[in-house]
Amino acid sequence: MASPSLIPSGDFRTSYAADTTIFPTTTSRNFAILGVIAACSAPMVLANYWLSISIQIGIFAIAALGLNVLVGFTG
Repeated sequence: MASPSLIPSGDFRTSYAADTTIFPTTTSRNFAILGVIAACSAPMVLANYWLSISIQIGIFAIAALGLNVLVGFTG
């Protein structure tokens, strides 16, 4: 049995400005702001070990996004 989707079918953006927006909802914008604040305050809170682990996670995340663009979007 299929579960209901959270995104309604046929909910298309009707203008170019709506299509190119970075944050479609205020919740996504607030989470992005919270993430930037957490990333900026991490060196003051985390120990050196956990800071280096989080830096490596960030580097690998950027590499994974680059690989996704290279292989996924361009075929």
